[in-house]
Amino acid sequence: VLNMKVFIGLAVVFLFLGTTHGIPQGIAHWFRSTTCPDGWQEFASTKGRLIVSVSDGMLGGLTVNDALANLEDRTHSHEIESQVTLDTKSVSAIGCCNPDGACHGTYPLNGSTTNDASGMPFVQLVLCSFSGPSTTDPIPYGTIAFFDSTVGYDSCSDIPGNWQVIESVVGRSIIPGYSTGLFTSTSAALTSQEDRPHQHVFTATINPNDQEYAGITGCCDDKLAEDKPYVVTDSTDAESSHIPYIQLLTCVSQNETFDSGLPDDAYIFTEVNCPSGYRLNDLLSGRYIVSNPENGTPGASFGGVSLPAQTLVGNNHSHTFNTELDTNSCEIGLASGCCGSGYVKNQKYTQGGVTEEAGVDFPFISVPICERE
Repeated sequence: VLNMKVFIGLAVVFLFLGTTHGIPQGIAHWFRSTTCPDGWQEFASTKGRLIVSVSDGMLGGLTVNDALANLEDRTHSHEIESQVTLDTKSVSAIGCCNPDGACHGTYPLNGSTTNDASGMPFVQLVLCSFSGPSTTDPIPYGTIAFFDSTVGYDSCSDIPGNWQVIESVVGRSIIPGYSTGLFTSTSAALTSQEDRPHQHVFTATINPNDQEYAGITGCCDDKLAEDKPYVVTDSTDAESSHIPYIQLLTCVSQNETFDSGLPDDAYIFTEVNCPSGYRLNDLLSGRYIVSNPENGTPGASFGGVSLPAQTLVGNNHSHTFNTELDTNSCEIGLASGCCGSGYVKNQKYTQGGVTEEAGVDFPFISVPICERE
């Protein structure tokens, strides 16, 4: 029995002290420094972009939308194409030719929103890729890392060492979490190069001006529209938030070690606890990471408020909007004046308001991020 216990104990030791594969060429990590260390270089094609993880290296390097400038909180707007129906109100008139009243019927109600930011919280960090030949410096078990597919990695299994696909991150942006454990947003994962749209509900209230006639209401001219408030609730068009990203092959280390030979300033995303000598960084928590843009400020935060711990949804935003109704003239055989009232005056009407809040539906997964103590 004793020999069996010793054997089992040695097996466990050998599991984690066996062959240690080092840092592979093309691996990429976020850094807390403003420059990359020796042997590493800034990942140029990612600058000004979020990272969206893929499991197929052939999809790595594909981009969506134009890169962000330094601290750019990108804006977007929506178009409105709706309609409103003005009800009928009869008047006692025959013939023409007073054009001051509006016809009843269905009219276009068109407009647009203001340009506004997405509400997404961001932080800019330098993304460095290892440019030297693979080393023997260890990478801890559970480390989640990005890879430059141009090195020749079509899949995680092509990477030297023991790297595996982590399906939960595919089609998502990895954001720093607050504690151990991975929390996946309710948004569906992105398909390759998907530029996901969103829309907003709006309510426009039209209060027409009253047109009076020198006559009486009643039978039998039914062309005119009734003067009363008209409320339209509809949705804007579906529009992208124009947030740029690049797809990178993302894999998790299964190397049999908890030691780290990564540079001191390298952050580590981990699906387990922080390695020995590392601590959780919660100052970055709840923010989408942007690869530091050209002439950017590493470490700078901007955009919306940080997402709270264990949240499964992103921030919302709204827009101010304006719509326009342009009525058509209906001529009747009465002069304008007193006292046949309650008809819509023929003119152009504008109305505005604020849309309901909505999110941009950019999927994320929050993962603890560790830094060396």
